[in-house]
Amino acid sequence: MKDKAQTADLLLVSDNSYELLGHLTHETAGEIFSQSLQLNWHNDGPIVIDLAKVESVDSAGLAMLLEWHSRSDQMQQELEFNNAPQHLLKLAALCNADQLMKLHART
Repeated sequence: MKDKAQTADLLLVSDNSYELLGHLTHETAGEIFSQSLQLNWHNDGPIVIDLAKVESVDSAGLAMLLEWHSRSDQMQQELEFNNAPQHLLKLAALCNADQLMKLHART
């Protein structure tokens, strides 16, 4: 029996707020990144990504978040990641990416 296909989505919650949900893995990161290129992230105030509904993440998902961070720096746009799940925090800490990104743990 095959595993259910893993999916992810990036949803606009308000002008500066997005929700990332599902499985942020090598299977979905490219699609989510392509979707994010269509968004207007040139706003006043920080862009906030809520990660509370991220079910799983692998190195490809982390790489995508790091790319978002890099692009936000280039645009001089503040970017925050809220409600990061423990498995993402551990993966980011493993490669010191937690020092680069504003990852806030789930409360």
